[in-house]
Amino acid sequence: MEYSNHFLGYLELGEDLFFDKVPKDEISKYVERALSVGKETAAQLEIASITQHLEQAGIACEVKEDDGAFFRVKFRAQFEYDRRKAQHKIILYKKSLEELAQANQLSYEQVKEIVLTHEFYHYLELKGTETISTFEPVTTFNWLGLTRTAQLVRLSEIAANAFTKALLKLDNLPNVLDYRYMLKGGLISKQMLESKYEEFEQVFGLKSS
Repeated sequence: MEYSNHFLGYLELGEDLFFDKVPKDEISKYVERALSVGKETAAQLEIASITQHLEQAGIACEVKEDDGAFFRVKFRAQFEYDRRKAQHKIILYKKSLEELAQANQLSYEQVKEIVLTHEFYHYLELKGTETISTFEPVTTFNWLGLTRTAQLVRLSEIAANAFTKALLKLDNLPNVLDYRYMLKGGLISKQMLESKYEEFEQVFGLKSS
């Protein structure tokens, strides 16, 4: 099982609320385009550290000591965007980042850089780079001529991961860190991932039916 860009993108898209509405033969196109958008956005930026990019954009960074847990959801970071006041802030949850770093044998600073870069991409989206709003929506309801559609919001996460990988020259999309963390913590099993990989091979035409 290889943690390729496309497999990690497929896993990310699989978390979308409307994933089951995506035609099977369209999944690879959505993933490929989101990966391309993220990579191309990174290529357009001047060479600088993520700290420099954040400073130039006027984005503040606040570190909170807690683990970012809200009900059953745990956040690594949150991006607060205030269009009226032009005041933007990334909130990092230190304990959550430390747990992620430990599970992946990385330093806190390495994980912090990755998460900040990921969140910076979402800022660029809001500033007008290509966003999921330009992607073809999926049909969620169709009855007697009444049709409803929705955007696949996880495409934004795929693009952000591709952007981060390209800008920081990582070996994998950064969501691989989350899967390693979940595997180590027993939140998911290796068998579950292997099953997802078999699905991925079928959907992307890498394995005969």
